[in-house]
Parts: sequence; structure tokens; C-alpha cells
Amino acid sequence: MGSRFCFTRREDSLISNPFNYRDRRTEGMVEAACAILPRDQIYSQTGIQIMPINSLFQLFSMVKSGRSQLEKARRFLNIPDLFNFWFSGIKASEFTITTTTQCYNPKTNQWALGMLKEMGIPTDIFGEIIQPGTVLGKLHADISNGVDTSKVNIVAIASHDTQSAIAAVPAMTDDFLYLSSGTWSLMGAEIEQADH
Repeated sequence: MGSRFCFTRREDSLISNPFNYRDRRTEGMVEAACAILPRDQIYSQTGIQIMPINSLFQLFSMVKSGRSQLEKARRFLNIPDLFNFWFSGIKASEFTITTTTQCYNPKTNQWALGMLKEMGIPTDIFGEIIQPGTVLGKLHADISNGVDTSKVNIVAIASHDTQSAIAAVPAMTDDFLYLSSGTWSLMGAEIEQADH
């Protein structure tokens, strides 16, 4: 899955509308990034397939083009995280969608800050990573327009569609394989520890 994200400013408004993750700005960015950090090292730190649509290469294209968005950015939010922020006021990065960015290291369970620094991507824009099921807070009262929402919790869901589908597999044992077919097909297994 290609990553879609946006940036918020200091006052929490969007800097701009998000780009389509298949925008042409990432053409040649994999090769340019791999000239700084070899492909096997990027994969070793992130564990996902290297594709120009991943957030890492979208961000790197902004570094290469000198886009001022990175200078103005105060927080990087994937689109599901943006909706959580709008509903709850909490800016956090939900784990399952974070893992699709190629900016996350599953071995350390943190953003791959060292790699991001090497690419010239500012690391202070990456916030706390939370697990699906985390209660973020109550729904903003101004959203409900006069309806009492004081008891409505905003909960971070597993916002990556494939990971949600895998979690719902009705397997009876732990040693199962899955095949998820949609835009493309993925086959795999659930494991306790990242091993790449």
C-alpha cells in the first residue's frame, strides 16, 4: 500500500492538501536515496518492499526539491491519524499504518530516526506511535453540533486495511498462512518478532 500523509503547522492547520501517493514527484527517488543509503540497509531497517510510493521516498523527494513544507511542518500524520486528530485533538501515529511508511523500524519498534536523518528528513515531525485500540479521548463537542457526545470515545483502529484483514482471519492455530487479494495480492504469515 502506498502511503498518504500530510503535515500540520504549529497552529495545527494543514500546510497543504496531501499529494496522491502515485504522484510523479517520486520518480528516480529510490535510486537517489539508495545512493545515500544502500537498498539492503533501507530494507534491513524497515522490513518492507522498497517502492517509490512509500512515504520515505515521498519525503525524500521533498528534501531533494527543497520544498518548504518540511521546514514549516510540525507533525507528520498519516491520513487515518489526521482524522483521529480532527475528532479527538490528539496527534499520534497508529502502529499499523505507520509500518507502511518505510520510516519505521520493526526491530526497534520506533521510527527509523537514524535512517531519516541520513536522508535529510527532519525527525522532530514524527510523533508517538500508538497501538490500535488506544483510546485517544472524547469526540470534540463542536463536531456533534448540540448533541451530547460526552461519552463518545475516539479509538485508534488498525487503520492499515491489509493488517486489519489479516487480524480478522478466522484461523484456529498460530501457524497459518494468509493470502490477501485486492489491488495486489500478498501472501504471508503472522510472526511474533520481525526477522529480516
